[in-house]
Amino acid sequence: MTDGEGGAPPEQQAPEQEAPEQATERQAQERREHVDTVARASDLITASQFAQRQDIRVRDVKQAANKARLGVKVEGVKMYYEDQLMEILGQKIEQIRRLRSRQVYYRVLAVDDDVENCDMIERILRKEFKVFRAQSGDDGLEILRRESIEVIIADQRMPGMSGTEFLTRSLRINPHTIRLMLSAYTDPEALAEAINEAKVHHFLSKPVDRDTLLKKVRAAFEVLAANRHLMAIELGQDD
Repeated sequence: MTDGEGGAPPEQQAPEQEAPEQATERQAQERREHVDTVARASDLITASQFAQRQDIRVRDVKQAANKARLGVKVEGVKMYYEDQLMEILGQKIEQIRRLRSRQVYYRVLAVDDDVENCDMIERILRKEFKVFRAQSGDDGLEILRRESIEVIIADQRMPGMSGTEFLTRSLRINPHTIRLMLSAYTDPEALAEAINEAKVHHFLSKPVDRDTLLKKVRAAFEVLAANRHLMAIELGQDD
């Protein structure tokens, strides 16, 4: 009888088991690969992938997609059709790009002796614009001489130099700025003086809320852009 005949079968080596953390990582990798495969095959994309391609925030993508009730689950991951995201986010993407261009070129000067009010204005506007601030008319004029300011927001009642006087004197330094005035009072004579002498474009009642301030400052830059466009046309015609 040969060796092994009729004896116990040879021992089989048990397969080596993965550590729990290795198995978890392997499963996660397989899931990512599967999701990527599905995305390539069906034009699906994750919110983060879309945000990266369009250079916008993931939060903006998710909020717009949830509001439009878009999205499908792939292995537990929520994904979206890219053309649908472009349809609902197209205008927002352009708006974000315009806001970024404002950050580069547009500068706002806030002049108010009330430090807390200056803090509030800066806090609201700083994500979109470069904000300079002054606590007096004299300090504001000094900033105007140093910086290329496009929009001025000035309080009407300040010690030493009123908002109307400050804005009137600012015209000698830069007549092309858009001038907004803050006031907690509605004095008809003061308003008329501000319009006639300081060329104020708009009045804002104090306390001003965030949405109103943003709306008026954005509108001011639209006026500024239109004025620059007209000037460029006139210069071109003169040539």
